[in-house]
Amino acid sequence: MDSAMKRNTNVELDLKCPDDLTPECMTELWRQAYHGAGDNSNVSTRPTTIHRVSITPMNEGVLSRVVTVELGTATSQHATSGDTRGVVHNVPAFTLWVAKFQRPSLPQPDMFAVESAFYTRAQFHLDLSAIRTPVAIHCAPHCIILEKIQATKNDTNTTTKARIRIEQLVVTMATVHASNWGFQNNHNDTESTRKNDLGLSPRAGIGAALSGLDKERTFGNFWSRLVDNTLEEEEISGAIIDKNRVQTFCQALENQRLRDLHNRVYDQSRKRGIQTFIHGDLHAGNFIWDDDDDDDDDEDTRPWLVDWATCGPGNPIAELSFFLTVTSILSKEKDEATTMSDEPSLQDMPRVNELIDIYYDTLTSTKSALHSERIQKSLPRNVLDEMLADCLVNQFVILVCYDQVSRQLVQTVLKEDGLDPSKLLRHFDRVNRISLQYMSSPLVQDHFQYPPAKSPAEIKEQATWWQQQGTDGTTTGSFQI
Repeated sequence: MDSAMKRNTNVELDLKCPDDLTPECMTELWRQAYHGAGDNSNVSTRPTTIHRVSITPMNEGVLSRVVTVELGTATSQHATSGDTRGVVHNVPAFTLWVAKFQRPSLPQPDMFAVESAFYTRAQFHLDLSAIRTPVAIHCAPHCIILEKIQATKNDTNTTTKARIRIEQLVVTMATVHASNWGFQNNHNDTESTRKNDLGLSPRAGIGAALSGLDKERTFGNFWSRLVDNTLEEEEISGAIIDKNRVQTFCQALENQRLRDLHNRVYDQSRKRGIQTFIHGDLHAGNFIWDDDDDDDDDEDTRPWLVDWATCGPGNPIAELSFFLTVTSILSKEKDEATTMSDEPSLQDMPRVNELIDIYYDTLTSTKSALHSERIQKSLPRNVLDEMLADCLVNQFVILVCYDQVSRQLVQTVLKEDGLDPSKLLRHFDRVNRISLQYMSSPLVQDHFQYPPAKSPAEIKEQATWWQQQGTDGTTTGSFQI
């Protein structure tokens, strides 16, 4: 793909924190990354040395520490005397990179390994022609460095533009899903073949690492806390949620075998042929649009997509449900300027249904999918509706299980960085409200089939397990996405 060039991204440099980004190290990375890049690079040639490195926190990472790296270079570099053309190669006065580091207090080696594998190997085996991806400069266990995209996130200066952008994102998501239908990653979790796979998540998606049994054990203890805390601010948020219906739904759900729901979302769907390559953390905030609004037919208008730390084979409808939950879908009556990712925003159910129709039409279109016949056979529209209900409920269960530990994590990590966690905590509240609205909507109420009830032995086992934990579950020894 033209936005993802193969580079030497594995230079042997031990970069573990921003202080390690010295001019000497950056010069070496530059030379390795841009050697022979030619006109395909955002940089016209490589300088002899990097003279200055300026680090600025981006204040966007929680699981990782993210900084902007400004590299000061010479303003120009003359051709060598052996170049008979006498051309002068211009070099920009500075270049911007983005560096992500693992937090020592919150190591996530698997996520860095997956993102590195995506940039260095996997993306070249996928059809990602619907999007653009950043150029990787350096991929290592503790640090990933990318070219900074000179564009604007969440380009939604008006409600009309926001609505158009969301439709474009849904079309883009469906196109990527359709183009990679049946993606397997060559991964069967055996040590002998692990080295031969693409290195992506064996089960992609935020929260997919949470087992069905963990969901079953945790949900009953925490759903009422999330419901009560979220709906306390209902009048402020403007949300219209039937609390009694939500409580009745949750009371019924906590008595069911959620491991069976988990199996329906992740395992049975795969056996039915409903699997593709998914991003795993797909929401409007991870899409970036170019600055230029000019209608130039020669300009590449595809969005950029970043943050590939949880990508791999997965259920496309689970990704759709995640997108619909985490991305605000603007109400038709809301006409003030706003953004797709900022809060608050009431989910407009007719609008959501329109987006589901757009997704399915794109997914099964012969124009966007070589596999359209396969897709229509394995995923007829009635099956999509049933599976979307399962995935929306599964997403709600994940939110319940992770809510308290996520809040503790954000407050701890952001305070370490000297940042105010209140905006991100409000984002959690907004996502929870959206998910609760889905639980009381026809999308779930009309299509969700409860899994079987837990047996008395399973109920007893769960109670014994909690007694052995010696905790109410508000803290965990580790945080695994």
